[in-house]
Formats: sequence, C-alpha cells, structure tokens
Amino acid sequence: MLSLSALLATCLIAFGASAGGGYDLAPLISGHPLPSPSVTVKERGWTQEDIRAKEALFSDSVREQANTAAHEDYLNPQEKEFFYFINLARIAPQQFVQVFLTDYHHAPGYVAGYAFKERKKTLAQYMNTMEPLQPLVPDETLFGFAECFATKGGKLGAIGHDREGTDCTGMWDGIFAECVDYGVQESALFCVLELLIDAGRENEDTTHRRILLDVGHGTDQIGRYMGVAVRNHKRYKKNTVIDIWTEMTRQLYLQEAAKQ
Repeated sequence: MLSLSALLATCLIAFGASAGGGYDLAPLISGHPLPSPSVTVKERGWTQEDIRAKEALFSDSVREQANTAAHEDYLNPQEKEFFYFINLARIAPQQFVQVFLTDYHHAPGYVAGYAFKERKKTLAQYMNTMEPLQPLVPDETLFGFAECFATKGGKLGAIGHDREGTDCTGMWDGIFAECVDYGVQESALFCVLELLIDAGRENEDTTHRRILLDVGHGTDQIGRYMGVAVRNHKRYKKNTVIDIWTEMTRQLYLQEAAKQ
C-alpha cells in the first residue's frame, strides 16, 4: 500500500489540421493526482478474478472486437489491456456502464477523487445515450512515440507532455491527442475507469473522457489509431503514455514523413 498519492493523469488534445498540412493545435491540458490511499482490505477494490468474471458478461463477439491488440507482439500484456478496456467502453458503452462503472468506487488502494460521484454520474449519463464507436486499433509508429516518451520521460521524472530533455516526437509533431497516467495498478481497467470518470479539481473539462470517447469531436476528429506504452517512472514508479491519431492526422503525418 502506498503511503502517498501516487496516481495522476494528464492529457492534451489537438484539434484540426490546416489545409497546408501544418497542424492548427489548440491544446487542452489537465492533470489530477488521486487522493490519499485507503487503508482497509475491503476498500482495495476488485481482484483479478472479479474482473475476469465481469468480462465474461460481454459476448464473445464483443470481446473479440475489443481485443484489437491481441496479436501485437511488441506490446506487453498490460498495454494490450488498455486497448481491450478502452474499446469495450467504445463499442459497448451501455453494457460497460452496467458491468464496470455502476459498482466502481475507486482505484484499488485509493479513496475516490474530488467530484468522483458527480463525474461518475455524468459519465454514466453520457455513455448510456451514446452511439457505439469504432474500436481503436494499434499503430506501431504511435507506439514508438509513446514508448520513447514513457521511457525517457520516465527516467527524467517528467510530468505532463513536455518532451524537453528527450528527443521524442511530441504533440506538436502531429499526434492528435495524448493522455499520460502515473502510478501502479494491477490492471489497466482501473486506469481506464479513472481516465473516463476524470475526477479531480483540475479536470472540470473532463478532457480524458473526451479523448477516449470522442466526445464533441467532428467526423474528421474521431480517434482511429492508438499507441500505448507502460514504462518505469522516476517519481511514480510507472507511467503510461497513450497517443491517438485520427485517420486524417495519420495520413498527414505519413505524408510529411515521406518528404523527409
């Protein structure tokens, strides 16, 4: 059990691309440390067995559709889990609320964050009325971006999205959106739930939720590709970098890369 709050997340989203091929970036950045850890075994949340039992409530076809990273050998098991659980929320939002969100109270080892109940309620309301989204699929180039920052930023103890001190490709080089999560969890599910709920004083705009569920995005701003890397972090033990492309931003990046 950690003695200090050791999970936080930040996100940045860049909307749109100019006709000339450069990016018209309007970033929104937020971060939220989770509050102090809970102290009783009862409050530690679901076990891995609990999670597996809940997963079984989804049909085989839904689980297969969500598991887009299953055969990507460059990803570790937890990185593959991020695809799986984010995609379950995207392709079966109402069932995700029923199975995972309704009786979720906090990440294991932590008490609920600021405005947790209110944000959880608005998330449930939104997901219960949203249309299913296409699943996010792996992209190895995006993984390279995420791995670089998770590794080098982790060694520096970096927080946020600033690549200073690294040679990593960043938001200003064409990544459409990014979330960064800090701390150790046994399952990616807990990180995904916290990002979707978006509790915390600095997260009133719920940007993590907007990124992962394409909230308020135009048809040319729907996430399609994702790269995820979980690596060691100097301060928080682990950090997870999630980078996302739309179809448009991927094509623009590839066009620019081809000119190099």
